[in-house]
Amino acid sequence: MRDEHDDPVARLLDSLIRHETDALDQAHIVVSRELRSGRVSCHGPYADPFAALVAAADLETAAAGAGDNAEVVCRVARLWAPLPAPEHVVRRDRTEG
Repeated sequence: MRDEHDDPVARLLDSLIRHETDALDQAHIVVSRELRSGRVSCHGPYADPFAALVAAADLETAAAGAGDNAEVVCRVARLWAPLPAPEHVVRRDRTEG
């Protein structure tokens, strides 16, 4: 019988579960898109994915109740910390020439 630590599928599944569990206490945002116009908006950040889900449901409900046939689709996404800029990228202050 194979040990589950030797099974690459079990290791991958274990890793995915740990990754998603770690995300439960991370900030999330709501990305909403109005289908007719294609307008995209970001809302948040929210303390966790559950708060973001509540906000997404509220946005979709408010759009449906507006009466102007606005259909809004919302997605919840984890808010990642920005990556450090590569050393070869020079950042300029926007006030500089």
